[in-house]
Amino acid sequence: MKLFKPNSAIVQVSEMTEIHSVYLLKSVNYCKTYIGATTDFNNRLRQHNGEICGGAKKTVRWRPWEPVCVVSGFINNSQKLRFEYRLQKSGRKPAGECPVMWDLKNMAKLLSDYDRKGQQHWPVLMIEWYKPFVFK
Repeated sequence: MKLFKPNSAIVQVSEMTEIHSVYLLKSVNYCKTYIGATTDFNNRLRQHNGEICGGAKKTVRWRPWEPVCVVSGFINNSQKLRFEYRLQKSGRKPAGECPVMWDLKNMAKLLSDYDRKGQQHWPVLMIEWYKPFVFK
């Protein structure tokens, strides 16, 4: 059993068998993005692209998908799902705004968010970036 101290609260972790992640996907052929949460990103991406069974029904129409980034390091499923929900519900995209840029701006706001006590809502998170995109 390992102990570590995120945000000054000691948390016990038996084994980090699951990596809780939130990801941002971009449709290759359409001006669409998708935000999701998973413990196995590579498998989940294959599901979204129809290579294996499963995946969100919402993503079928806009296939294929490519990853923009994966945010990982959430302590538990609840924290991961709270981050995903807040990112998905961060407001309507203004007309003409690139959806990837809109989602990234909202992610930056969310990552820098503090509670009333002046503490960050999230532990130290890692962002894995995929191929660079050209934004129009």
